[in-house]
Amino acid sequence: MKTTTYLLGFILVSLLGACGNDSPSMPAADQSVDKEHQRDHDAGRDGPRLDAAVGDSVQGCEAQRTCRVGSSFADCGEGQAAVYCSPERCVWVSDGCPTKEFKAKLLPNCDCTGEGCPPSPIRKLFWLQRGSEEWTKDRSMVIAVTEDATSGSTPAVASCTGCVAQCQGVDNVCTGTPSASTVHYDTAVVTLHPGGSHGWSLEIEVDKTATPPKARICRLAFSDAATCTVGVPMCAESGDLKLQNPLGTGDLRGQFSATFADGLVVSGAF
Repeated sequence: MKTTTYLLGFILVSLLGACGNDSPSMPAADQSVDKEHQRDHDAGRDGPRLDAAVGDSVQGCEAQRTCRVGSSFADCGEGQAAVYCSPERCVWVSDGCPTKEFKAKLLPNCDCTGEGCPPSPIRKLFWLQRGSEEWTKDRSMVIAVTEDATSGSTPAVASCTGCVAQCQGVDNVCTGTPSASTVHYDTAVVTLHPGGSHGWSLEIEVDKTATPPKARICRLAFSDAATCTVGVPMCAESGDLKLQNPLGTGDLRGQFSATFADGLVVSGAF
């Protein structure tokens, strides 16, 4: 009787084991991948990652994206903006992710982390000139741009009204003889610089993709002995800009007038 009972039990166990093997088990490699994904999920690392050409993995950042770049911004989409740098300059990146050009993150104390940090004077000058408010492609773009084949001057000239405290004891385009230089990004940027070691220059940035083109004209501080100080840039509230060739790729030539909130009016040609 006992032999019969043991035999029935053995048969039952064998049948149950066979039923349990109807579904194939996950291969060892797949189990490993699944465990790795679970660890990433538990650590909050789900989401796209940057490739090696862009920089270290940053949660929520996309490896490939298109950015429009200006003198102080990289418009890469929506997100929490942050400042990133190349070895030559720094910009506000709109989605808070490094790009293939701007990989090093600039901190408010002028420290820099990541690949390709610029020298300390460039980092300090960025905060002094740009302040702590995000620069975007549309910020202060209130200057109408028109085409005028007769505009322009070589060398550059500038004249001002209402320049009292803004001009006292500092180098500026109102009391100095400015030089003009043009740099092309996705925007065109003309800088009027008075020379000297401490004061303010004038930056004219043209959005050539706007219809019609538009611009911003801003006063930017500079200092050869800049400390890590957050400045307060000021951009014109109104004005006009006439260019010989608004969509040109060489040195821009034109004339302008800009009115600022503190009463300063700057006009000139380049």
